[in-house]
Amino acid sequence: MIVRDLVASAQMMEAETKEGIFVVYERYENNECEGYGRTFTQKECEPEERVEVLEEKHGGSLKQLFTYSVKGDVAPVLDKIRTEHPELFIKKEALVG
Repeated sequence: MIVRDLVASAQMMEAETKEGIFVVYERYENNECEGYGRTFTQKECEPEERVEVLEEKHGGSLKQLFTYSVKGDVAPVLDKIRTEHPELFIKKEALVG
């Protein structure tokens, strides 16, 4: 069984996204655990980093729209979200005026 511990979380792109859209970076420390009767073993696994794109629904519930794995720098992932999902963002004219 994999046990995932969320160790970092941050909302990103707040000023760019439409109301009700959340882009969240998450980092997990993962451990593989196996039980043997009353004892268990725990082995560290590779950490996991990802960016979740969520939409607020029905007054507070969040619906997961997309998940992207992060390998190294998060900036390319954010650029990919901007390119692939322009409908999630405030139009640039609205940001200026």
